[in-house]
Amino acid sequence: MVHEDFLVLQNSDFFQLCEKDLRLKGKKLELSDDLKIEFNWQHLATIMVAQRALARLKDTWKIIQVDMWRLDKHDSLE
Repeated sequence: MVHEDFLVLQNSDFFQLCEKDLRLKGKKLELSDDLKIEFNWQHLATIMVAQRALARLKDTWKIIQVDMWRLDKHDSLE
């Protein structure tokens, strides 16, 4: 999943603007190790929530697709 995440980021307009130094041009902040660890934990938790939400969306979409197929099949039988 990490590779797919990177591809999404790399293909985003925001990433392209950052690569051209048109965004995020401010000073870099040096963070303490404790803050880096906390940030990484929060980032990981956010990724997990997003992945679960996407999985639920995909499952819901599959259910909708199956139900729609059944409706089409049912209509063609009458």
